[in-house]
Amino acid sequence: MNIEEINPSLATYYSIIVVLGFFCLGKDLFFKSKAPSLHPDVSLETWKIKGLDIALIPTFVYLLVFGTGALTVEAYKLLMGTEEIADAHFFIFGFPMHLTVLVSLFGFYRYFNLKTNVPLNSINYGPIPLIGKSFFYFLAVIPILLGVGYVWPIVLEFFNLPLEPQDLVSQVAGMSISPMFLAIAFLAVVLAPLSEELFFRAFLYRSLKGYMSPTMAAIVSSVFFAGMHFNWHSFLPLFVLGFWLCRTYQKTGNLWVPIILHAFFNGNTLVTLMLLGS
Repeated sequence: MNIEEINPSLATYYSIIVVLGFFCLGKDLFFKSKAPSLHPDVSLETWKIKGLDIALIPTFVYLLVFGTGALTVEAYKLLMGTEEIADAHFFIFGFPMHLTVLVSLFGFYRYFNLKTNVPLNSINYGPIPLIGKSFFYFLAVIPILLGVGYVWPIVLEFFNLPLEPQDLVSQVAGMSISPMFLAIAFLAVVLAPLSEELFFRAFLYRSLKGYMSPTMAAIVSSVFFAGMHFNWHSFLPLFVLGFWLCRTYQKTGNLWVPIILHAFFNGNTLVTLMLLGS
């Protein structure tokens, strides 16, 4: 897309959030806060889960997710009387899959008594501070993600790796407000942030911290987070986002901050795609 083809509203929108993003990033990096970043002595404690359980739980969750997806496919074919799944309907399968993650994680949290022994939120904030901190860290990561998003396709092209974006990204581009768009928005802004933050940050990151440094735990969990989307085009940006979400969780001590940040990110992506196609 040439610069002349960019929607003026999108250009104005990004000009504002990039300027604000550089300000927030500079404030976060160069003005010391009381809470250290990815440091083993912060109040966000690790969960005492055996190494084998750390491997088995994600395996079990993934098997449940794929099993739920397979059942949903068969139910779709039966209800629609077809052997083909319409490309526009693929997003539907995200609902049962994310719900499966939430239900299975709830069971594991209860089984291992994680909520009682080590709470999800070691620091509590009111609604306004939660939204404020989430929006601050969302703005701060925007310049980083834009830089990564510019360089990463060049790297992919150099190594002859696929450049195609995720199917849902292509589907949403240029989509107008409709019941289907609202369903996708609910999936992206509500369900996905909840299930993915509970799994990758609350469970995987905090469990891995018991066996490696917080930085390495953030790297490993972010590799799984990015790889879970099964798309080369989005891998590095999502890895960077995953690491930033771990960092945000560690700095704030409250899981709601990365959840809301994640929702801001996905909502921003939807707005961007709509404006790009208009």
